[in-house]
Amino acid sequence: LSANQLTGTIPTEIGSLVQLEWLGLDNNLLTGTIPQEIGNLNKLVFLSLAKNQLSGSIPETIGNLIELKQLYLPNNRFTGSIPTSIENMHKLEKMTLSLNQFDGPLPEGLSKVNTLTLFNFDNTKLCEPKTDEFQAWLNSIRERGSLSSTDVKCKTRLSLVKSVTPALASLDDVMKG
Repeated sequence: LSANQLTGTIPTEIGSLVQLEWLGLDNNLLTGTIPQEIGNLNKLVFLSLAKNQLSGSIPETIGNLIELKQLYLPNNRFTGSIPTSIENMHKLEKMTLSLNQFDGPLPEGLSKVNTLTLFNFDNTKLCEPKTDEFQAWLNSIRERGSLSSTDVKCKTRLSLVKSVTPALASLDDVMKG
């Protein structure tokens, strides 16, 4: 179904295709969100929704796709954070999230997915947790495969306070006089 100029939304009935192993809806004109029912497709090994006009966040039910090996979501309008349930996808080998409006920290539990050899999240607002375990996991992907990242480390609350404090002091000076 790739590159067929399909329009409209992904129907919730997609969740009834429980024997489906391969779903390629990339390079179309699909809009709307990924339905929660996508999580019913627990035999799926390949999912590509790349290059559409999909929006909203990735549903938490995506973590039910425990057989999934390849997940491609680039070039859409997705927002929000990556669901923590993604750590359940222990067979995931390739994941591309780039060219979306995702934000916030990548889930630290993602570092449990040791099968990942290609991970692309550049051109997003996602940041990398600073923990040694997570950084070691990212380095292991670099060594055995391909990693394209924003290379932005998540700021701790303390570093946020330090970066905002000078601006507030300047604002206070402006307000006083």
